Amino acid sequence: MMRATNVIPIERERRPGMTKTWRAFQVPPGRKAGTPFVGARGARALLLVVSGGCEIGDSGRRIRRMLKIKRVYEPREPGDGERILVDRLWPRGLSKRVAAVDRWMRELGPSHALRRWFGHDPDRWAEFRHGYRAELKTQPDALAELARKSRTRAVTLLFAARDTAHNNAVVLKDAIEQRQVHRRTRRRRAV
Repeated sequence: MMRATNVIPIERERRPGMTKTWRAFQVPPGRKAGTPFVGARGARALLLVVSGGCEIGDSGRRIRRMLKIKRVYEPREPGDGERILVDRLWPRGLSKRVAAVDRWMRELGPSHALRRWFGHDPDRWAEFRHGYRAELKTQPDALAELARKSRTRAVTLLFAARDTAHNNAVVLKDAIEQRQVHRRTRRRRAV
């Protein structure tokens, strides 16, 4: 058995023939998957490559990371889940077959006026975020649907912009995650 250093807890797993539940960890560079090791507190664990976006939080409870963003031009991967295009315009030079889009929610894209004004200028990012969030407030049903889907399975929000840090999918993902956090805190206060 080796000592764990620089490993990230992912999820609990029960393997056939095992009498105890082992903790699964993402494999750090240079380590082999399936290697048993002794954790920081002497707990036995197994190094695994796990997709599906689950992590163990500090409290030991499972945290789902099911909402991702990705360029529509990137190929489909097994962990993508449902791929939803959130741009108002279809991406240039991309056929529907090649894009591998499961759904196109164009109503969640920024308005034409806001999109043209922004022009992917990073200096206008703060104003774009503010304006786009105001537009998203007019689409509560679509936001609620995406939040509900991302709680139970993997959802990838697709965008066509070259700038991966300054685009509508970043703002949309943030809005959905804030909605989920707000929903959890309301539920805790009610209890």
